[in-house]
Amino acid sequence: MFSPEEQQIEICLLKSNLEKIEDDIVVQNSALPELDAENEQKYRDTMTALRIARSLNSESERLNQKNVKLTARRMQLKRQCDDITTALETARGKRSDLVDLLKREEQEMELQICNYEDSLRAMANRFRTTSNYYWENGTRRKVE
Repeated sequence: MFSPEEQQIEICLLKSNLEKIEDDIVVQNSALPELDAENEQKYRDTMTALRIARSLNSESERLNQKNVKLTARRMQLKRQCDDITTALETARGKRSDLVDLLKREEQEMELQICNYEDSLRAMANRFRTTSNYYWENGTRRKVE
């Protein structure tokens, strides 16, 4: 065991340590309201930042969904445009074919008209040269 002097020194040291601990506790207790207010403010700031982050996250999610819908709509419109372009090219090809066919028919008609006019001229010339044969009534009168 310790001698009385050592016990006295030990008691003094323990008392000194207790006083130091008490001073620390007093300092902590006096600083606690400031720390509590600071922590409360930091908590509020953190919660505000968290609300803002959640709001921005949901807005980002909403915008992503809208972007997906718009992308799908754009692809649908692109397909429709491609289909319309194909149909338009087909219609232009058919129109070109029809225009060519119409021109050929017009040329054939013109040729038939020219042939008909030529045959009418030939008939008229024959009639002029041999009009007496074709005009029976007039020929009979002359004969009578």
